[in-house]
Amino acid sequence: MNGFVKSFVYPFLAALVIFGFIAAIAAGPTLDRIFNKDGKDNVVNDDGDKNSNSQSSALKSNAEGILTLLLIGTDEVTPVQEETGGTLGGVYDDYNSLLDSHAPRPTRRIDFLTLISFDSARSRTLICSIPSTSLVTISDVSVTMDTAYYYIENGQNGADYSFFADFVTYITGLHVDFYAYIDTDDYVSAFSDWGEIPITLDEGAQITGQLGEENRIYNAGSQNIDSVGLYDIIKYSGFKNAFTKANVLEAAAKFALDKTATSGYLMNFKENFDKNASKFYNTNVTYEEFEKKIMLYFSYEFYNTAAINVIGDISVDGTRFNINRARTLSYFKQ
Repeated sequence: MNGFVKSFVYPFLAALVIFGFIAAIAAGPTLDRIFNKDGKDNVVNDDGDKNSNSQSSALKSNAEGILTLLLIGTDEVTPVQEETGGTLGGVYDDYNSLLDSHAPRPTRRIDFLTLISFDSARSRTLICSIPSTSLVTISDVSVTMDTAYYYIENGQNGADYSFFADFVTYITGLHVDFYAYIDTDDYVSAFSDWGEIPITLDEGAQITGQLGEENRIYNAGSQNIDSVGLYDIIKYSGFKNAFTKANVLEAAAKFALDKTATSGYLMNFKENFDKNASKFYNTNVTYEEFEKKIMLYFSYEFYNTAAINVIGDISVDGTRFNINRARTLSYFKQ
């Protein structure tokens, strides 16, 4: 994985981290069918924006001078219930009401969504990490990203692997050209030889060590972390602020871009792409299509970079993030 990660995953991931790969929609279900049965906008905290036309307008392709990518990081989960019945607990509360007791068990969960968009007209790169605790809407029901991923795996409610790209386009108005799913372990391993990542941690965290390991403590404030620290923060579920982890992921994406969006990585790019692109376990990207906009990626060093967040509210119990679509759309248009 190391050769692939350094020659293709890094640059692709870096781009994916901020603006979401939302392509390949034509072959999939429509936004009306995926998000709501009646085509109405039922995203939580919408501020009354119920204009269904915004869905179709969000699907319009970007101008030639824009490249938008989405990286979806997932991890395997330990089965939390036997096939014979019972209820799923913890982060899988959604399944209790949406699935019967004999449904297939979840196999993976969502760790992060990172969106990256290169805009030549504005000489700007945008990076946005969407909180993995965000609610999404499928068939009139607000569910967690983990539940949505379950539907994708099992082909339920019209959801397929383009769902998250569609969703990101829906809430930001940015058409995702390419999306890719990658195991979190593979993503983090890409950073192992690059040195330490400069981040700002808004709140501290203590990671409980495994057998024979000491606990690892990360204090709030500016600091440098290695790939182990990045993995710890991605997997940590104790942050009270939904954007604590998102801000670290955005910093990591910028760090990856600084390392990979250079002329050195442009050399032998096709050879490495053809050899290793299958490492993404699901993606809509092909070299022929990516090549059409490849110079937008490698023009990164001449652009200004901005990390921005979606807008919304954390639920009362602190476990869910409700995206305000109307305000997020307005923010991303600036």
